Amino acid sequence: MPQEKETVDKLPFNNIPYIKNIHFTGRKEILDQIEKSLKSEEKNLHSIVLHGTAGIGKTQIALAYAIDNAYCYGTIWWVNAENGVSVATSYENFLTQKGIIKKDAVYEKQELLNLVWGWMSQNPNWLFIYDNAESEKDLEQYLPRINTGHILVTTRNRDWQNMQKIEVDVFQPQEAVEFFKQFNLEGNIDDAEKLAKELGCLPLALDQAAAYMLATSMSYQEYTALFIKRRLEIFDKGNDTSIFYGQTVATTWNISLAKIDNESAKQLIQLLAFLAPERIQKDLFLQSGDYLPEPLASAAKDELDFEKIITDLAKYSLIKTDKGQISIHRLLQDVIRQSLGDKQTQCFHYCVRILQELFIYNQYEVKTWAACSSLLPHIQAVLAHEDSLKTQTEGIACLYFQGARWLEFTALYSDALEWHEKAMTIREKVLGADHPDTAATYNNIAGVYYSLGNYEKAQEWYEKALAIREKVLGADHPSTATTYNNIAGVYYSQGDYEQALKWLEKALAIVEKVLGADHPSTATMYNNIAGIYDSLGEHEQALEWHEKALAIQKKH
Repeated sequence: MPQEKETVDKLPFNNIPYIKNIHFTGRKEILDQIEKSLKSEEKNLHSIVLHGTAGIGKTQIALAYAIDNAYCYGTIWWVNAENGVSVATSYENFLTQKGIIKKDAVYEKQELLNLVWGWMSQNPNWLFIYDNAESEKDLEQYLPRINTGHILVTTRNRDWQNMQKIEVDVFQPQEAVEFFKQFNLEGNIDDAEKLAKELGCLPLALDQAAAYMLATSMSYQEYTALFIKRRLEIFDKGNDTSIFYGQTVATTWNISLAKIDNESAKQLIQLLAFLAPERIQKDLFLQSGDYLPEPLASAAKDELDFEKIITDLAKYSLIKTDKGQISIHRLLQDVIRQSLGDKQTQCFHYCVRILQELFIYNQYEVKTWAACSSLLPHIQAVLAHEDSLKTQTEGIACLYFQGARWLEFTALYSDALEWHEKAMTIREKVLGADHPDTAATYNNIAGVYYSLGNYEKAQEWYEKALAIREKVLGADHPSTATTYNNIAGVYYSQGDYEQALKWLEKALAIVEKVLGADHPSTATMYNNIAGIYDSLGEHEQALEWHEKALAIQKKH
């Protein structure tokens, strides 16, 4: 937790509320930039704004600069800039301690401002730190009209126009590891890197993790495993254990979330909490207005309205935007989902529907491949919540099914099999064991086994699909023909050409009857039969079937 300031002889007249953070790590580039700018002779560089999301370490950077550069100043004054009352109180305390006004004397706000500004104009070597300012508009009425000293502002709000801005981001991975190394915790660098990654390299989260591990003698590996299992709960349970922060991750970010007064923006960030944290295309929402909740749905149908929502969220560093993409910190996602309560399931299903509509995979259409590749991480992120929310619908099954087909196409067969099995479990429960969509899942499970070379399992699952299709769709349905063709492929791959030919002829009979002799699917069957004859060494027969296929293809 923040600690009381100790008396340090080297510091000038000050009211710095914290002792020096001996565990302060990294941030060299930012500190160098602050020092270079504030010590510049250019007048407009005497004021700097440090902006960034909650828990990022802005206050700790300001503290480090103030203490390390204290020799440059005759006065350092720390102002709680959360609101006008706290700023006025800080100014009154400053004037009292300087002996400019008497304690308990009553002054109007403008009188206090004039006295502070008068002192500032006559005393050049000072640093005023305005910590946790809400906005430039709110703070500017308290700032000096003639700036002869240095001003350093920390804020979550990025919208400042009249001061040099420095964005504060999460630690770099090496900075996070260096922070952990100071505490001699149990584990190696790889363990520390893994934990830092899980925590998104957020300084506040690293601080709380280190404090918890120190208090419990827990290793990096043990803490990482516990965090993956319990997530934010581990911070809440350890909220009395911190090194230099007074609030938990959830408390800190909930303060920022409470500032969102645009309902569409609230809805958007709630949906973002279920997606992958990086590379969220804005088009994901612009293209899915019909599947979003109101009023976000209406806003997403107008690009300018939607951009205003993005701006509102980025304003307080809740999200970042770059080249049409959005990113959000993974711990902030945890905080948002936790705050949703019973609304979690509703938001989850909105995300499922959006992705289900936009994830359109066709192995023969190259233009669909890039979209599928970019959407898959978001599908994985959304579906990861299925078990915890204990919800099963055909929409979820469909998303597993579609995703599995793409995974199989990209040769991720184990993952594809797992997703097909999840789709199967849901469909058997929701649709029933005899539903055509359940049969489609059986068919695709067989296809994965076929790709893996496990022909015995492939045939087993094809036959399960066939039993449903013959029963429900009938012996003359194209889907039944597809299964016959797939079973033929299994026999062919095992060198049993006679059996393969038998099943292909059954498939051909259906296709010719239902689709016609000139249909492209009929041509495909002809080519498949030609391939079997070729493998049997009956090349004249093979040529005859290839020519029949070619005649159909020429017509199309």
